[in-house]
Amino acid sequence: MFIELLTIKGFGKISGLSLELEKGLNIIYGSNESGKTTLQWFIRGMLYGLKGGRASRDGLPPPLKRYKPWSGTDYGGSLQYRLDNECCYRVDRDFERNTTAIYDSSFNNITGNFNSGRDRGLMFAERHLGLNELCFDKTVLIRQMETRLDDDGSGELISRLMNLNQTGQEDLSFIKASEALHQALKKSIGTDRTTTQPADRIALRLAELKEVRRKLVEKRDSLISTSNELQELIITESSLKKRKAYLEAVKVPIDDRGQLEEESLRYSKLSEAAVKLAETEKELLIAKDELKKLQEVENSSNDDVNLGASRRQRDRGKIRWFVILPICAAAGAMVISAIRYQPVWLIAAAVLISAAVSAALFTKYRKDNYKEAIVQKEDAQCHLQQYEQKMQMIIALNGRIKDICSEASIGSGKQVTGTESLEAAVSEKAGVIDTLEGRLQKGINAAFSAGGQYESGFFTASLLKDIIFNSNINWLKDSWDYEMERVNDDLVQTALKLKECETLLRGFREDGDQLQSIDEEIAGLSVKKAELEKTGAALRLALDVLTEVSREIQLSFAPGLNSAMSAIIAGITGGRYRDLRADDSLTLNTISHESSDVRSVIALSGGTVDQMYLALRLAMSDLLSRGRESVPLLLDEVFSQYDDKRTLGTMDYLFNEFKDRQVILFTCKEREVETAVNLTGGRINVVRLL
Repeated sequence: MFIELLTIKGFGKISGLSLELEKGLNIIYGSNESGKTTLQWFIRGMLYGLKGGRASRDGLPPPLKRYKPWSGTDYGGSLQYRLDNECCYRVDRDFERNTTAIYDSSFNNITGNFNSGRDRGLMFAERHLGLNELCFDKTVLIRQMETRLDDDGSGELISRLMNLNQTGQEDLSFIKASEALHQALKKSIGTDRTTTQPADRIALRLAELKEVRRKLVEKRDSLISTSNELQELIITESSLKKRKAYLEAVKVPIDDRGQLEEESLRYSKLSEAAVKLAETEKELLIAKDELKKLQEVENSSNDDVNLGASRRQRDRGKIRWFVILPICAAAGAMVISAIRYQPVWLIAAAVLISAAVSAALFTKYRKDNYKEAIVQKEDAQCHLQQYEQKMQMIIALNGRIKDICSEASIGSGKQVTGTESLEAAVSEKAGVIDTLEGRLQKGINAAFSAGGQYESGFFTASLLKDIIFNSNINWLKDSWDYEMERVNDDLVQTALKLKECETLLRGFREDGDQLQSIDEEIAGLSVKKAELEKTGAALRLALDVLTEVSREIQLSFAPGLNSAMSAIIAGITGGRYRDLRADDSLTLNTISHESSDVRSVIALSGGTVDQMYLALRLAMSDLLSRGRESVPLLLDEVFSQYDDKRTLGTMDYLFNEFKDRQVILFTCKEREVETAVNLTGGRINVVRLL
């Protein structure tokens, strides 16, 4: 199997990122805090999900809370991978809603084809990779300074190899039988870690009774123990007060981090407002220019209308005379002709014809003037409509500018009247962000100096910077409130105990009846405890027998593991070490090339030890996937303790021996990138994180 494509919508500090990976060697390069660890957790989370719950023993928040997006984007993404048989799959996860969907190469939703465990979620990765979450962590996922295996990882890997070797199946074997015996011990008797089972309750009650009895007897004879307890309480109270002072110092960078997020959001909104305001003012300038042109056209049109109306008025007078004069002339001619000539009808006809022609010409002229006036009126109305529309547009743009300036004024806390003042507000806000970032770093340094010895609780001092920068602000505030409340409660309880001790020291009244009652209860509980111890002894005997049998089976897979490790370490070290073996607990030993003695690898240099435990992990991953699906290797800063020669030798081995398998190397050193590029002739995939 190898991963082809990672798409991150939102995960911790990363959002909107897409990465393509290839078979063989891939290098993901980035400076410290560029997101390499976040990217590893994204890959692990996409395959096995993220666990919620409470903070871990070292004070870190659970992964589900730790990697909530900083930017408020969707919490999740997708991972596309291809199996050795060339079948391609895609997994989509929404960590916020706790939903998972699996698709085949045709995007058919095949989520229902996979089993789902209550605590393990959708188990598609177990089926396709052949590794559960813990085996994945302890073999193929090798984080910085975690090359060596802890007890939990060693036990899980040994059990899985035993199962496969003895039965051919992972889920059969001695694990279930061992778990059944352990559960019987836990429920019926209890273990060193349980606190609520029958034997635990009896032991706890006996301890309480004996402690009370001891105190009664001691207080009857002497008050020394109370004095000692008082001194311890004083020390505890002093430690709690220092813890409270440290938490108060931590509150400063938490508040600064919250203010930084708020100011960053305001800066983003102000920047968007600046762009909108510039665009709107540009539109307003264009609209005003167009309005001016319309005004000029309207003025010219009004002049033409006034000139036409004046001309028509003058022409009306001329037309009247043009009609009246011919008629009068014709009438005079008719009178004269009537006196001197005959017939009169001919003269009358001439007069009528002249009058008709004049009337026709007058009517045509009036129609032409009327049409001209109508056209001019329509043109004027059209210009007026365009003018009003443009005015409305200018009013709307001015209103928009006012709204943008008003919102920007609220966001910046200062009066914004235009582009210049808004750009000044943006610049000022950027300065505020720079100041807050510097103040945040100083606050973290001050808090670390105040509580460098505190390695418990949510705000572990050594990890404070990572916690402040990478955690959700709401979680930080809630966790701080919880921690401070717990410290205050402890201070109150300590003060009460101090008062109690001081009261006891002032005097003690012997109570013989209470002592007798305690002795009777202790006798009854001791009988019950003896009966439970017999049952526990029988169960432990069965567990010891089962463990002995499992050890014998364990010896059957040891030669193959040792042979694989020896071949790998010889390849990595160029033959300097050739014989590497693991004992029953996967502790490594080798043959010293100087003295030929068997030596624990812990006695060697740090770089050599890391190389040998890397060989163990590589061998384990090969054995667990032999005859099954190949699995990608994720290596995070594994060369941190290597010199140049070790780095070159290990990288050369990985490149040549894992060409058909995917290796993803995370590094912050440009030197390692250059070494890999030179070694492979550039035939590797290098991804640079900004």
